[in-house]
Amino acid sequence: MAAGWLTHNDIHSDTWNYHHQALTEYRIFFTNPFEYFSNLFYTGYSYGYDGMLQTQNSYWNDLKDNLMIKLVSVFHILSGGNYYVNVVLYNFAVFFGSIGLYRVFIQVYQSNKLVTAAIVFLLPSVLFYSSAIHKDGLIMALTGVVIFNVWQSLHIRFTVKRVLFITIALLFVFFFRNYVVMAMLPALAAWIIAIKKKTSPVKTFALLYAITLLFFFSVQYILPSVNLQQYAVQKQADFFALEKGNTTIQTDTLQPVPGSFIRSTPQALQHALLRPFVTDIKLSKMLLPLSAELILYELFIIAFLFFRQKKFSFNTPFVLFSLFFALSICLVIGFTVPVIGAIVRYRSIYLPFILAPFILGTDWNQMATFAKIKK
Repeated sequence: MAAGWLTHNDIHSDTWNYHHQALTEYRIFFTNPFEYFSNLFYTGYSYGYDGMLQTQNSYWNDLKDNLMIKLVSVFHILSGGNYYVNVVLYNFAVFFGSIGLYRVFIQVYQSNKLVTAAIVFLLPSVLFYSSAIHKDGLIMALTGVVIFNVWQSLHIRFTVKRVLFITIALLFVFFFRNYVVMAMLPALAAWIIAIKKKTSPVKTFALLYAITLLFFFSVQYILPSVNLQQYAVQKQADFFALEKGNTTIQTDTLQPVPGSFIRSTPQALQHALLRPFVTDIKLSKMLLPLSAELILYELFIIAFLFFRQKKFSFNTPFVLFSLFFALSICLVIGFTVPVIGAIVRYRSIYLPFILAPFILGTDWNQMATFAKIKK
């Protein structure tokens, strides 16, 4: 509700644009129900449903926004078109995925439940960006559904119901942001293989990601219509074409060749993991709390380096899944997004995966004891 109130006069606000466009759908529901239920499948392009990986001017690129508009229109039917009632309905749905993620974290890390809950539900940027009505919260929820059902399948048993949940959730994540599924699949495959085949987790993830990188850079030679390097280049170009905002930063222009991606990797990681710097507040004072939050997370990681729990190991399938998946997404964000405000939003829902191993793997009692001794 706070996020909606803060952005209600922003003409570029996704959440309010969805609200206003969904009001049109809401009215269509009462005047022409057939159109309401069928227009989601309409393509106005002469080439029909081609161009699944196109970043503009295709049915599939438009679908992510059309799905959001249709979902909000359903909320309108229940709320009478009230934005703030819709926020409650939206978060009721999103909450299920977060609960699934929390239940897996509790099983994996076996740490303090309140701290684990705070990591999943209460990290400030996660709470802010996932609770407002736009795609980020839904992607986080759907990711939680996938992870919970994969965990249950691996540690209890695979069932048709669980496989169906996983498939449907992945399908909708693909519709909303296809690159998230592309980044998740190799991490899921490595996680599943490491558990089922009892192979070394580190070796399994290293091998799977070596194959993934080879596929990324060479698939166009096997399937000329699928050029993933060009897809990334085009996504960056689309961001460059947008009107420059206050928090736009200098970003190297990608070229669809391996060398360009390799040279841009350090910058991409810096942008996605370390921005905003404190000095970035000169671009916008709104970045100050986000910079302070990031500094706090960096202090948590430093504390882990000095006070790591003896029993904690990164060489476990789920911990490696979390880090490989989240860092892969951050790398994509760093490559393609030249705006700090957008980077922070897109990155936010993956922070629990990165921070959980460090916060829950720290021996806070040892740290407290050390502080008392020093005092």
